[in-house]
Amino acid sequence: MQFKIETFEKLMPESEDAIEKYLASGKLKGIGPATAQKMVKTFGKDIIAILKYEPEKLVCIKGINTEKALEISQSFNQNWDIWQIVGYLEKFGIGPQSAETIYKKLGSNTIEQIEADPYILIDLSQKANFGQIDNMALKMGIDTSNDKRIRSGIKYSLKLATNNGHCAVLYENLMQFAKELLRGARRIN
Repeated sequence: MQFKIETFEKLMPESEDAIEKYLASGKLKGIGPATAQKMVKTFGKDIIAILKYEPEKLVCIKGINTEKALEISQSFNQNWDIWQIVGYLEKFGIGPQSAETIYKKLGSNTIEQIEADPYILIDLSQKANFGQIDNMALKMGIDTSNDKRIRSGIKYSLKLATNNGHCAVLYENLMQFAKELLRGARRIN
């Protein structure tokens, strides 16, 4: 994923103290409180861009060699991707607990894949709500007669029937429920 530096910096902690706390939080492999303090002391607020784009500069810090610098950067970038995905998925009503699972299944271009077909979230998240996903998809410009939308509505209807303990559904009942679901979701706008 490629993000503009301006966007990147707006989402990160702003003060050096906050940056140091974030880096020392234990979420990033290879960075503890002492290393976080050295990094912020050496690079100040620029440490975020260095971790993201120029990890080789970290070798000037005692205890960090090239291999460790790359490992730290990789951990930072993996966490950054997941953080971005969490924020993006909130619009679809999907919480942070599902973001990592979705990221693992779709990889680094997760957001692009969801933008191309938001309905894939129905298959990837147990907690996906068709109405919320459909509402976002319609706002993104997906047409109400889109095949992916209709198929996802039917699939979601089947999923709900299964979750309610049914192993079979009458075709007429399924179609009626799916039609109501698709009509109802469209009115959410």
